[in-house]
Amino acid sequence: MKSIKEAKILPGTIAIVRTDWDVPMKDGKVLDDKRIEASKKTIEYVLEKQGKVIVISHLGDGADSLAPVVEQARCVFKGVEIDFIKET
Repeated sequence: MKSIKEAKILPGTIAIVRTDWDVPMKDGKVLDDKRIEASKKTIEYVLEKQGKVIVISHLGDGADSLAPVVEQARCVFKGVEIDFIKET
C-alpha cells in the first residue's frame, strides 16, 4: 500500500479516506478511540496541505449510527470542522 505522502495533495484536493472507526461502544459512548487516533496522521496530512477529507467508515453490522463516533472524532480533531452525513 502506498503512503499518503506519495499522493499529490494540492489546495482544494478532496481525499476520500476509508477508516476503521469500528470502535468499541457501550450505551452510545465510545470506550476506546485508538482507531480514530490511528487515522489522525493521514487526515491531518491532507488538511495541512489545504486539502479536504471525506471519511468513510462503518460501525458494527451497520445497524448502529456512527454519530457517537463522530462526536469522539470532534474531540480528537480539535478545531477541525466535521460534518456528519448519515446514509439515508
